Amino acid sequence: MIPKPDKSPDLPSSYRPITLLPFLGKLLERLILKRLLPYISTNNILPDSQFGFRSAHSTIHHIHKSSVSIIEKILFGVPQGGILSPILFNIYTSDQHITQNTSLADYSDDKAIISIDKNPLTASENFQTHLNLISQWYTDWRIKPNPN
Repeated sequence: MIPKPDKSPDLPSSYRPITLLPFLGKLLERLILKRLLPYISTNNILPDSQFGFRSAHSTIHHIHKSSVSIIEKILFGVPQGGILSPILFNIYTSDQHITQNTSLADYSDDKAIISIDKNPLTASENFQTHLNLISQWYTDWRIKPNPN
C-alpha cells in the first residue's frame, strides 16, 4: 500500500493499493515452465524438428542438420511475450503428420516444410502431399494457419 499525500495514515482510505499481478503471473509461468520442460524432454513430446526454445536444439543445430532454411515474417501466432506460449504451442502441434519425402523445420510457432528431389515435379508433389496432411490436421484441430 502506498500512502496518499496529505491524508491521515490512520485511515484505510488514505492508502493506494499496489498490484503485483503481472509479476506474479510471470513468476507462476516460470515455475510451471521449469517443471514442464523436464517432463517434455523425458517423454519425447516435441518432435526432433523443433529447434526453438529447447536446450541443445538451437538454430545452429538446425543449420548443421539441414542445409535449407526458410524464414518468413510472422504476423500472427502465439501471444507475444508470454513465457509459456511457445512451449505450449509446440506441445499442441507436436503430433502433426510428417511424410517420408519431406522434412520439417520448426521454430517457435513457425513451420517450414522442406522437399528436395532431383526432379522438381516430384519435389513439388511431395511438398503438396505434406501440405494436404497438415491442412487436414489443422482442420481436425480447428486451427486457422497464417500462410504469410
